[in-house]
Amino acid sequence: FNTGEKQANTDISRTNDKVESTYQHQGPGEGKPATSSKPALFVFCAKNGIPPPKLQDKHISGPPHAPIFRTVLTINGHRVSEACGSSKKDAHTAVCAIALVKSEAERMAWKNPPSAGNPE
Repeated sequence: FNTGEKQANTDISRTNDKVESTYQHQGPGEGKPATSSKPALFVFCAKNGIPPPKLQDKHISGPPHAPIFRTVLTINGHRVSEACGSSKKDAHTAVCAIALVKSEAERMAWKNPPSAGNPE
């Protein structure tokens, strides 16, 4: 990994830790994440009348035995976040975790598509 990739992995790890601490079980199994960030994001959108997230995967680098995938997340036309991982699952988890830690105002803005003159 180069320095940029190491920093990105550190940032993703911190974001995942924040998401896990936000979405905790209550009762038995307390202290474990209630769910991963991907289902949590889909549930958040469904509960708030926001169209389901769209995840676009791209293989960006690495040899066949150690690929690095980049996932771009859009919700209702808003480009919300992007992240990398060593598998599509890891990239999905990271990109959804980033979306979940955005402010309430940012998340609620996803209800309306971006204006035609100001696409995101």
